[in-house]
Amino acid sequence: MVFLLTGCVKMNMDFVVNADDTADLSMIMAVEKETLDGQSFDDFLNQYAGGSDPFEGLPENATKEAYSDDKFEGYRVRLEDQPLADVLNESTTSTSGKIEHRDGKFFVETSPMDLGENSSQARMVFTEATMSFTFPGKIVSATDGGTIEGNKVTYNIFDLQDGAVLSIEAEDSSGPNLTWLWWVLGGVVLLALAALVWVLTRRKAKNDAAATVAEGATVPAVPTNAPATVVPPVPDHAPTVKPRDTDTDAHDAK
Repeated sequence: MVFLLTGCVKMNMDFVVNADDTADLSMIMAVEKETLDGQSFDDFLNQYAGGSDPFEGLPENATKEAYSDDKFEGYRVRLEDQPLADVLNESTTSTSGKIEHRDGKFFVETSPMDLGENSSQARMVFTEATMSFTFPGKIVSATDGGTIEGNKVTYNIFDLQDGAVLSIEAEDSSGPNLTWLWWVLGGVVLLALAALVWVLTRRKAKNDAAATVAEGATVPAVPTNAPATVVPPVPDHAPTVKPRDTDTDAHDAK
């Protein structure tokens, strides 16, 4: 049976940790359509799994829906708004561990990922087996081997060594919401621009007024009928003043 099922099963477990200390789980279990060969997924389980239901024991609020893509067909199970303490529950996801929220961060730690003596068979059966964790904030650190994309880290389970423990640390938010700050800054910028326009407009108005006054000012003209200034003429035969004889004056005085 293992030979028949080699590389035909996929399982994806995606955990989304929410800021309110809850988490959502989406788990896909599917088989290649080529392997099903027209059978339903339930018929396949009856034939190769002895009729056992891999989804047995799920919480009552879990929803199971048909899943199908270009290559696989099976089921998707969803669990939403689960308390963090109940998320990594072995009875629910076959993976035990804990998710904690403290000091502004989320911490994830799984139990050792050890498939035991069935490890080699499991690696042959599963063509894809992944586990991912998505957080409200950025990932600070994560066990080597994962692929980090934004706030999400994804592990290929069978790429991990037997006994590997996943340890992840992430921020509990993407940072403060500064939308209001941008609105305030935008308002301040607009006010500053309005004030600048007002000042420049007033300055231009003053300059235009001064230029108008300067253009209208003229030097007063001399009246055409004003009397001209008269300069008295110098006589052609002005009397000659004879200098006095000082010697004669002295004789007369004697």
